Amino acid sequence: MNTDKTINTILKYAAYIGLLGALFVPIVVNYSSFFLYITGKAFAFRILIEVIFALWLILALRDRSYFPKRSWIFAGVAIFTVIVGIADITGAEPLRSIWSNYERMEGFIWIAHLFLFFVAAAGILGQGETSEKKKFWMLFGHVS
Repeated sequence: MNTDKTINTILKYAAYIGLLGALFVPIVVNYSSFFLYITGKAFAFRILIEVIFALWLILALRDRSYFPKRSWIFAGVAIFTVIVGIADITGAEPLRSIWSNYERMEGFIWIAHLFLFFVAAAGILGQGETSEKKKFWMLFGHVS
């Protein structure tokens, strides 16, 4: 049982590091691409979100208390994501709306990644003792 708690702690702190890592994405520059100030940041942020979400998902499957709590904010963000997804699918150019292009790196894929980031952050930061969360938010504020 103690190893389960240790693994959960490692997963949680790895996700904390990922959340802090998101603050450093603006310094990423990809010199090998045509849009060197856009695509590198977008791909780095998407990969980071996917790693954080995977860490959170493993943690939530191991310990159900890490699922985000129901709230109006969570419901609003989820409803917004669904509405944008429906609008993009039924739009004039669905492929462009969903994937966007390398120059802009937006579209529904971007919004879906932001939703995954929101879910993982809500699940990870909604748990634990209050002093731990306060320390993390203080660190997050100082780093940013």
